Amino acid sequence: KVLSPGLQLIESFTSFALFFFILELGSLAFVFRTRFFAQMGYCIDSIILVVCIVCEIRTGGEKTLRLLAFLRVWRIARIVATCVNAAEAHHEGTKSNLQEVLGREEKLKAQLMIFEENNTVEISHRKQLEKMLNGYKEEIETLGEALKIAAQDVAMAGYESTASNKTSTTSAQVLVDEDGDAFFDDEM
Repeated sequence: KVLSPGLQLIESFTSFALFFFILELGSLAFVFRTRFFAQMGYCIDSIILVVCIVCEIRTGGEKTLRLLAFLRVWRIARIVATCVNAAEAHHEGTKSNLQEVLGREEKLKAQLMIFEENNTVEISHRKQLEKMLNGYKEEIETLGEALKIAAQDVAMAGYESTASNKTSTTSAQVLVDEDGDAFFDDEM
């Protein structure tokens, strides 16, 4: 029987796929041992594979029996479904992490608002305190000037009273230093 090149390619691919599935299921059975048969999917794959091998050997690969090989397509669908489920599980994990991060972000924003409000209140209190301190400084300077003037007046009054009480010709001179303190100089 002579086959066209396209059919030869399909037949070669089918044989390769059959060989690949034998290797895959054999390695899974070796790794999982008795748990391999606990999985319904692996059992169905094994049955389809055995039927395909028997049909290939007995009939020499008739087209009607080769259609059974198309049942292996459901395995691809199962693999795709498994991948989709894994991706969804990963997505759910990422989604929960995102929700957690967003929750922490909201808490941090609330704390930031509280800190900014406290900072604003603190700045306001500092400005009021600085204003009071400046007022006290001005009052102290005013009182200092008033004290200097009062000290000079007392010194002058004391000088005048001593000058009027003195009968001698010597007179005392009043000296005032840079701090506003008055001194009498009797050595004249």
